[in-house]
Amino acid sequence: MSTIESQTPAQPPTEAELFTRLLDQPGMSRELAESILEMKFRQTDVERMHQLAEKARRGNFSDEERLETERYDRVGAFVSMLKSRARVTLNANPSGQ
Repeated sequence: MSTIESQTPAQPPTEAELFTRLLDQPGMSRELAESILEMKFRQTDVERMHQLAEKARRGNFSDEERLETERYDRVGAFVSMLKSRARVTLNANPSGQ
């Protein structure tokens, strides 16, 4: 068995597990953390998410729209994780030293 095969997990990691591994590293700068906390969706994206949510509530939601919603959800979850990590970085060094 090769080294790569012996390191292959029984089940592939979820996106959340991969993001957690990516973020679980030291060294985020204060400047980067502050920039991350300013990240937000553009207004056109926010409006689209509201449209999709309304369509879902009404029950006239196509498969394509469901996939679009899932994409927004995944990106939003990733940004939330980034912001959480950024807050931890800033709270660990509140004075900006």
